[in-house]
Amino acid sequence: PGRAVAGHAVSPGVLVFHNVDCPAAAIWGADDTAAEVRSLEAMRIVQSAAALRDEVFGGLARLLHAAQRRCYPAPVAEFRQSQVALYGRWKAITAGNVEHFGTNLTPPTGRIVEELSSAAERLDFDLSPFPLCGLFTSLMASEKRLNTKVLETQRLEFMHRLANGVSAFTTGVDQQKANALIGFWMRKTGLTMPELTAVVQRQGIEAVFGQCFEWLMLWLQSRSQSSVAGHAQGFRVVEELMELALCIGVGFYDLRMFRDTIAHTRLAAKVVSGVSIQVGEAARAITARSPHPDAMRLFDLEERLHRLLLGVRLELTSAESELAGIAPGCLHPLTAAAAALAGKPEAAAALRLARLDGTLGEVAKFYELSRQRGRGIAARTLERMRALRADRAVLVVGGFHSRAICRALEEYRRVSWSVLCPRPTI
Repeated sequence: PGRAVAGHAVSPGVLVFHNVDCPAAAIWGADDTAAEVRSLEAMRIVQSAAALRDEVFGGLARLLHAAQRRCYPAPVAEFRQSQVALYGRWKAITAGNVEHFGTNLTPPTGRIVEELSSAAERLDFDLSPFPLCGLFTSLMASEKRLNTKVLETQRLEFMHRLANGVSAFTTGVDQQKANALIGFWMRKTGLTMPELTAVVQRQGIEAVFGQCFEWLMLWLQSRSQSSVAGHAQGFRVVEELMELALCIGVGFYDLRMFRDTIAHTRLAAKVVSGVSIQVGEAARAITARSPHPDAMRLFDLEERLHRLLLGVRLELTSAESELAGIAPGCLHPLTAAAAALAGKPEAAAALRLARLDGTLGEVAKFYELSRQRGRGIAARTLERMRALRADRAVLVVGGFHSRAICRALEEYRRVSWSVLCPRPTI
């Protein structure tokens, strides 16, 4: 039976955090509550050491700055400071990250691409082998020309026309339009023709029209907020709405900026997903042209320390943490390398890295527990499905665990899955 929390019945198999006056309540289901408690304790210890972490990595950043002055040309040094978490400029850039028109063409991605382009120009480096960087720059320029007031006015006009078009469904709409609406309803709800026929036979065609109209109005209402241009991936929702508009003959071709923005965000979403990879490749290629023989050693060291710092901040996924190599003592050889590249080999001892080894152990424990919990959630979910003789299920988990669960599911033959990530509008 479900367990009651603050007056709400919660079924087994679902992990629920309910906001009440007391701390959040974890309802045991597919997760391992004992591992969860240990994970939360490790997180508490890591977070309590934030000041020590910042002190140690601040000292490392000073060593890296000195190493940059020795190994990098100035344009490369400035650009790398926008890419690597240890530097203050990276923090300032990422703090300004806001989504605009459903894209990430503003900081941090936009600023990093701008600085990469500037460094390439100053060093006479050809970025054409990395076409997404140039396309991203063009998209940023076109985005600045979009008028938000006009766009919002046209969006509201589109929604108004659509609502009126659906409302006309109840007032003598022609049969062809009715069939189109019924078809749209069936596609979105998964209703099959035999199921529709059975409902018509039981309830009559008028009742079916009423159900269709009620669903359409609720569907429009739920997507109205998501269609706001600034909503992440909002263009996908608008494309669904445009599909409905075409079904019922609602015109929107005169709303040019609205249509142009949807096309813009569709292209931007494709570019954003790949531009980070090309930025990294371009950064490595630019750095490789530096005349100093230790330039690439410094580049690789910055990359490792970048991942380590994000790991100690608990900002990596459990899968990404494995690449970071987090463990007690892992900072010692990296710090020695940074001090050597900075020309200050004696400076490594001054950071007293041993103070952070305990914290690094807790970070490693946190990520290992996360992986264990992911494997356990996958195994217990499949066990529960076998017990219920079910061939499909919906598992609701926090996004942090999704990669670990998917990785665990890869070990099971004849198991397929999809990951759905909600985009809350509140």
